[in-house]
Amino acid sequence: MAVTQNTPSVNIGTASFGPAVAQYWVKEALQALYPSLVFTEFVAEGGPNAYLTIPARTGTKVNFHREPVIAASYTAIQESADDPSPIAFALTGVSAQVKEYGQQIVIPDLTESVALNSAIGRTARGLAFAGLRSYNGLIGGAISAGGTKYYCGTSNVSAAQVSASETLTKAELDKLVMRLHSNNVRCYPNGLYKIAVHPTMIKALRADTGTANFWELVKYINAVKEAREDFMVGTLSQFKVIETTELASTSVISGTGWGYHNVWSGYEGVGAVALGGKYTPKPGSSKNAVDILRKSRWEPSESNFSIITHLPGSAGTADPFDRRASVAYKFFTAVKVLATGSCGVLFGGSTTGPTGS
Repeated sequence: MAVTQNTPSVNIGTASFGPAVAQYWVKEALQALYPSLVFTEFVAEGGPNAYLTIPARTGTKVNFHREPVIAASYTAIQESADDPSPIAFALTGVSAQVKEYGQQIVIPDLTESVALNSAIGRTARGLAFAGLRSYNGLIGGAISAGGTKYYCGTSNVSAAQVSASETLTKAELDKLVMRLHSNNVRCYPNGLYKIAVHPTMIKALRADTGTANFWELVKYINAVKEAREDFMVGTLSQFKVIETTELASTSVISGTGWGYHNVWSGYEGVGAVALGGKYTPKPGSSKNAVDILRKSRWEPSESNFSIITHLPGSAGTADPFDRRASVAYKFFTAVKVLATGSCGVLFGGSTTGPTGS
């Protein structure tokens, strides 16, 4: 008796599948990874002047502006035929040019012809996350390059003067807060500033056992259970402390050891064009990206981020044997420091390297 066995095809990279992969991973990246990006919240919570929700294809030049901090007035108004003298209200404006960023991977056709998960799908997922990480890094890099730099230690004015013993402590954060208050740097709506700290610096903060520091207070006050939990990174010295490895490190310091560029910002310190474009939640909105992206008429072309999939043979006469496919990400944004004194770096030293060694 003859038995015929039909072997099903496992190549799911069909002509209709490629665009579906692209759209799926754009949505997945924006809703799943977007909220976890460290530096994105520096601009997303920085107000409508700092987080522009401009859709794609609406021009290449964008304008950010920053409202002035108006001084308090204690002059009594007397009955008079004349009005009090007015003051000026001038917005500080900066413009930026939208730039295009991207990366691609070429996939041989063999990877789509074996019984494995789709290489196109896996690659699209990886590039979606890589694209958002690139956007995140652009924001952190702009703050680091264009903001005000402060250094741990008593009189240090450069990274080369900081030694490994001059690490990040609560006292250094207190000193930074004093500087920000003295320069009228506005905090975020929750009353806090933000600082992104390297894990090595987080370790130093938790090991800070000097007189009257955070842990000494916790030791003697039993009613601060919430404070202890909060410091598992949480809030300290009017900063929301965020742990991340997305920070620059260097061995060029005084003596041996390492230095870390911990990035901080106040309200409207840095601005960026949001990758979500038309579908980006407005600053201060209670809605998150998940709600926005589940709208029935969500259109990928109206965001500033895209995944492009080309299936085997899509190169036409340049690919006569259908030997290669490709996946790429592309996004459009502009990132700009809005006020030099409202964002920057707090440079600290350590004997521990960036990999924990």
